[in-house]
Amino acid sequence: MTVLISDYFDYYRLAAYIAERTSERIGIVMGVPSLIDLFDEKNYTQLPGGILESFGRLFKNELKLYVYPLKPSPDDELKTVDDIKVQTELQPLYDYLWGRGSFVHLDSYRPEYLPIFSRDVLRRVAARDDSWETMVPPEVAELIKRRSFFGYCKPGQ
Repeated sequence: MTVLISDYFDYYRLAAYIAERTSERIGIVMGVPSLIDLFDEKNYTQLPGGILESFGRLFKNELKLYVYPLKPSPDDELKTVDDIKVQTELQPLYDYLWGRGSFVHLDSYRPEYLPIFSRDVLRRVAARDDSWETMVPPEVAELIKRRSFFGYCKPGQ
């Protein structure tokens, strides 16, 4: 499968970008925190139709969101697409999208990776904090460094 790794958080725009380049089905992988953030209306103030316009653009063509569970610490309960709650007034929209299969729970995951958050990794890359390298597979770290992705600067630059 072709994979695109992106730090682009306007998912409706990302979906449009990909749809212009393929006729294949599109899936976007994200964690539960990003899915919850997707339902924050303040992220769509620039769109005349707000969150509904964004979701109309995002979920056309049967796009699916493959959602990694959340368990920030061993004491926390596992949260998946099946049991998260969004703002009360948006819960019916969430339930509709969940019911039509737009969200797919990823159940083959490594528990030791659950405390790692992509936004934290991106912040560390940009801040030149080398600890990010232990948070991704070695092949990914090498690619990020070789191509200077996500604001990575080679030592001495």
